[in-house]
Amino acid sequence: MKLQDKLLLSVIPVSIGCSIAQGAGTFWYYTSVKVNSALSKSVPMESAIDFALFSSATTFCAVLLTLLIVRINVSLFFLQRIDRVKDIMQEIGGNGDGAEDIEPQGNDEIGEIYHSLEKMKRNLDISHKSMRKLAYFDKLTGLPNRASLQQELLASLSSAKRKNEHFAVIFLDLDNFKEVNDSLGHKVGDLLLIEVSMRIKKQLRGSDFIVREELGEPDTGKSLLARLAGDEFTLLINEIEGPNAASRVAQRVLDGLSSPFIIEQNEIHMGASMGIAIYPQDGVEADELLKNADLAMFEAKNSGKNNFEFFTKAMSAIAFQRLSMENSIRKALDKQEFILYFHPRIALEDESIAGFEALIRWNSPELGFIMPSQFIPIAEESMLICEIGYWVIDNTCQHIKYWKENGYPDIQVSINLSSMQIYKGDTYNMLKTLMSLYDIEGKNLEIEVTESHVLDNEEISIEFINKLRSLGITIALDDFGTGYSSLRYLQTLPIDVLKIDRSFIVDIEEKKSTKQLLKSIFEIANSLDIITVASGVENYTQINFIKDLQCDFVQGYYYSQPLPAEEALTYLSSNSST
Repeated sequence: MKLQDKLLLSVIPVSIGCSIAQGAGTFWYYTSVKVNSALSKSVPMESAIDFALFSSATTFCAVLLTLLIVRINVSLFFLQRIDRVKDIMQEIGGNGDGAEDIEPQGNDEIGEIYHSLEKMKRNLDISHKSMRKLAYFDKLTGLPNRASLQQELLASLSSAKRKNEHFAVIFLDLDNFKEVNDSLGHKVGDLLLIEVSMRIKKQLRGSDFIVREELGEPDTGKSLLARLAGDEFTLLINEIEGPNAASRVAQRVLDGLSSPFIIEQNEIHMGASMGIAIYPQDGVEADELLKNADLAMFEAKNSGKNNFEFFTKAMSAIAFQRLSMENSIRKALDKQEFILYFHPRIALEDESIAGFEALIRWNSPELGFIMPSQFIPIAEESMLICEIGYWVIDNTCQHIKYWKENGYPDIQVSINLSSMQIYKGDTYNMLKTLMSLYDIEGKNLEIEVTESHVLDNEEISIEFINKLRSLGITIALDDFGTGYSSLRYLQTLPIDVLKIDRSFIVDIEEKKSTKQLLKSIFEIANSLDIITVASGVENYTQINFIKDLQCDFVQGYYYSQPLPAEEALTYLSSNSST
C-alpha cells in the first residue's frame, strides 16, 4: 500500500472522532448550556439533534477535504521524489543474487527504499570482495599475485626480524614455456600453467599458500606460492633452519614437475629453473631478495636449466657488468661504433674467392676493440640483437651495392641471423625492403642459421626459411656438429649450404673417428646436392683432407683473416677468378 494511502487511512478515524466530538458538543450545548436561556423554549429537541448531526457531517467533510488536499500535496512534493530516489537506488543496487534473503521492512515506499539500500549494501560488499580478489590474486591460477607477494614479504621480514629467523625466496621460471605457446597455442599454455601451479602447491609444506586476514582469509600456513607474470612464480618459505631446507623444497618442486603433463591429448615435458635467496644473508629488503633470487634463477638457466642455484655476491657483480655492457651497446648503436669485417670464402676447385661472410666488430673508444663473443650474448638477452641485426644487414647491403657497381655483380655475402631474428620481428620484410632499396638480388645474399636456433621451433623455422628462399636468398646451416648434429635434418631442412664447424676440422689430425664422421657427412651432403663449406681451416694438412672429401668451399686463416671493407675489396680484386 502506498504511503499516501496509509496516511489517509490513518487519519480517517481521527476525522470521524472529530466529527462525533463536534456533534456531541453541539448537542450538549443546546440541551444543557442553554436550558435556562430564552432560546431553549424555542428550540425543540429534534432540532438540536439535527443541528448536531449537521455540525458533525460538516466537520467530517472539512477534515476529509483538508486531508485530501494534504494527500495531493504529499504526493506532489514528497512521494514522487521518494519514488525517484527508490528507482535510482534500485538501479545502483541492481538485482543481485541473495536479495531475497533480506528481511522485509514493510511494503510501502519507505520499506522499498530500505530494501533497495540493503541490496545496494550487499552488492557493494560483493563488488568490494571481487575487487580485492582481482587486486591480490591471479585470475588464471587463483594464486596470490605480485601485490599479495609484496605484502607477505613485508610481513615475513617483520616476523623474521622480531624472532631472529630465516626465510627463503625462490624465484621459479618454467623452461621453454614459450615453445608450448607457439606450437600448441595459448589455450594449452594457460591450462599448463594451471596444472603447474597445482603440482607446485602439492610440494609445499603446510597449507597451499598464506593469505593474511586483511586479504579476507586467515593465516593458514608457512608457505606461499605466487604467480608474478607469464611463466614466472615465486615461493616464499618461512621459518626455515637454513639453506638446506630451501634446497629440499626446490628439489621437491623439480621432482613434482618431472612427470609429463597431459593437456588436451598433448604430452608435455616441462622443467623449471629456480633461484634461491635467503634472508638475511642475501638481502634485508623485499625488493633486494626478489632481485637476488631472480639473478640466481638466471644463473640456473645458464647452467643447463631444470635446476636451482643459490644467490652469491658474484652474481650481483656479473649482473652489474651485464647491465653496463647493455648500456654500452645502446650507446654504440647511437654513435655508430660498430664496424663490419669480411671473411673470404675460397673455392677449393681453383682457390678463387667466392664471397664473404660479414662479421660485426665493436671498436669502442672506452673499452677498445671488442669481439662478438663478448657482447652478442648480452645483446641476445636484451633484445638489442634485433637492432644490431638490422644494422648488419643494412650495412652489408650497402657494401654489396658498392661492390656490384665496381664490377662484381655476382658477389655473395653471408649474414648470420640470431634466433630472435627468426622468431621475432619481421626479418623477411626488412630483407625484402633493403634488397629493393639497394638493388640487390637474392643471389647476392646468403643467410646463415644454426642448428639449435632452427630446431627451437622447427615448423616456424622452415616456414621462415622458405620465405627467404622465395626471394632467391641462399640458406646455410651454420656450425653443423655443435648442436643436435642429426644427419636426418640434412634431408628435412630446406637448406642450400652446410657449414662444418671448425671443431671438426681441428680434430681431423688427431682423431680417426672425426675423419670417419666427416667422411659420412660430406657423402650425405654431396648426395643431396648440398654445398659444403669447411670453417676454421688453418693449415695445408686440413686443406688436403677436406679436398679429398670433395668439399666445395673453405673459410679460415690459412687463406685470410677477416678484413675491413676497404681491404676486402682489394682482396676481391686480387683473387677473383677470371
